[in-house]
Amino acid sequence: MPGNRDAVFLSATTVEAYASLEEISLSVQGFIMAPFKAGEDCPVFVFTDFLSKSFDPKEWLALNSAVKSQGEISYKREEYFRAFETVKKALDRGDADKVVLARCVRMSSEAVDLRDVFARACEDYPDCYVSLIEIEEYGAWITASPELLYGCHGGQGHTVAVAATMLWSEYVAGRQWSGKEVAEQQIVAQYIREKLTLNRLDFREEETTSVKAASLAHIKTAFTINNPKNSDTLNILKFLHPTPAISGFPTQKAVDIVELAEGMGSRRYYAGFSGFVNHPLYETECYVSLRFMEADQSGNLNFYAGGGIMPQSNAESEWNETSHKLNTIMRLITGEA
Repeated sequence: MPGNRDAVFLSATTVEAYASLEEISLSVQGFIMAPFKAGEDCPVFVFTDFLSKSFDPKEWLALNSAVKSQGEISYKREEYFRAFETVKKALDRGDADKVVLARCVRMSSEAVDLRDVFARACEDYPDCYVSLIEIEEYGAWITASPELLYGCHGGQGHTVAVAATMLWSEYVAGRQWSGKEVAEQQIVAQYIREKLTLNRLDFREEETTSVKAASLAHIKTAFTINNPKNSDTLNILKFLHPTPAISGFPTQKAVDIVELAEGMGSRRYYAGFSGFVNHPLYETECYVSLRFMEADQSGNLNFYAGGGIMPQSNAESEWNETSHKLNTIMRLITGEA
């Protein structure tokens, strides 16, 4: 978890798969991993009855393994630019106000020690949620995410509206957020504000600030929910996910455009979420699955990143933004800065 030196190792004796969040009991307790859009072939996993122990991730660091042996890397630039045009035309028609377009980089790589990658992510990104999840016959996933979807500790709930991206070095050097970037983040904040109000939750909104996440800067607005019940947890996750930070706005129209541009089911567990839900010890803390890597059953490593597209967006700029985000997780494999 962000700011924690130690990690938690979980070994679950029970893993249930659900075709949707709606199928899960409101009294659920455990660890959850949800995809961007759930279905029979891409289920929500709930881990219960697990053993847990704390450990120092440095125990998993292998010697002399900063740079891995790698094969061909597929960036699919032309494919991304075609998808961008599909999104841009939909925005120009007024079909949506914002659409988040993602892309995947595939790397064929010789044996990579995922425990080592996880440990390096913990070391390099101490202020992010870092997870390694392995499920037999499904694959393994690593995320290094700065974005809390929903957490609840000591009777107070928390969520955040995070959007817009620039290099932290540019922010420190004095670069200002553009009108497009500010508008993109405000769409997310307004969505959360309306959802919390519609569901009659007592909340307060903090001042919008710029925050650092790894080597990147984002705009963030934090929300605190007063005295939510454990029975509220799953409902809050359901009405927040997917936020406009990972889908767009209006949500369903944006998701439809995403599926048209990227291909239905292309994201799988990227832009989903994972974390603890109503656990007696860890309570609730779920993060959006960003800065994401999948080790699939074919031996490939798939890296995902996305960015918000607005009517005034430029394809080259958006490509560069996703490149910065991809580098956050890819550098753990390639060893490149």
